[in-house]
Formats: sequence, structure tokens, C-alpha cells
Amino acid sequence: MSEASTYTSPLERGARYGLIMGLYLSAIFALQVLMQSYSQLSLAATIAIFAFPLVLYRQLRVSQVRSGYKLSYGDLFAQGVLTTLGGAVVSCMVALAYIRFVQPTYVDDIFNQMIAAYQEANIPAEDPTLRQLVAMREYGHLPSGSDMCVLMSSMIVMLGTIISFAAAALASRRGRRGGISSTNRSYL
Repeated sequence: MSEASTYTSPLERGARYGLIMGLYLSAIFALQVLMQSYSQLSLAATIAIFAFPLVLYRQLRVSQVRSGYKLSYGDLFAQGVLTTLGGAVVSCMVALAYIRFVQPTYVDDIFNQMIAAYQEANIPAEDPTLRQLVAMREYGHLPSGSDMCVLMSSMIVMLGTIISFAAAALASRRGRRGGISSTNRSYL
């Protein structure tokens, strides 16, 4: 009976860790916004983006260890997907608030920076991507802030789902025997 009372569903764990993941993804968005003014932050932003799988794995592993290794692969996978979904929703709300209230020209600025980067790289004006970017800007067909947030969230959820396949498999394994103290072994 006590085992059933300590079990938390993947939905509950996903919601709890989703808030943490949302703060993490919001910090990545903030780094990307700040990179517009401070290019020195590009390394930190890149590291934070590539650390996403490790953060997700760590959350799954902590859940597995706290459960006493009783969670199945399916539980961990569901938690990973729900964590990513929750994080995407939180970061989307933060990004949307920023775009609406702080920098309403954010999408325009991003498109102008992409066009400028193409032009600085001496890419010919006939390049299909450059032509498409310029046409979207000139004809006013740029995505809205909410469109950008939906795209960003969709990408995060798809990536998180793919990463959850591997992270859940790695997190479901038992700790190694020997060489590492028993207190540190369980979280590796």
C-alpha cells in the first residue's frame, strides 16, 4: 500500500519538471535575444542549446532513482515528452510576452539580420533563400510573434520527443557497480 502512495504519474512529474524545463528554455531564448546586442553570449547560448539533452536526461534519471528504479521505459518516455511539452508552453509564453510588450519588432529584426548576413557573405541576390526572405519582408508576409512562438514550441516538442527515446533508455538503467560511491552512482 505504501508503494502506491509514493508513485507519481508521468503527467505529474512531467508538469513539475516541465516548469523547470520552461525556465531553462526561457533562459536560452533570453540568451538569443541578448546575442543581438552582445555577440559574446553566442558561446553560452550554443552550450545551453546543446546541453538540452543532458538536462532532460538528468531529470529523467533523478525520477528513476527517486522511484527506486521502479519506473518503466514508457513512464520515463512519457515524462520526457510531457516535460518537453510543458517547457515549450512556458518558454512560448515568455517569448510571446517579450515579443508583444518589450520588442514588438523582434520578428522584423530577425529577418533583417538574416538578410544582412546573407548579403555580408556575398551570396548572390538570385539565391532562392535570400529571394524568399526579401520577398517576405517587402510584401509584409512575415510571421507574427505568435506564429514564431508556435513554430518554436513545435520544434522543441518534436526534438524533445526524439531525445526522450534515448534519454529514457539511458535513465532506466541501473547504476554501475564499483568505482563510484553509492551516493553518487545513482544519478549517473
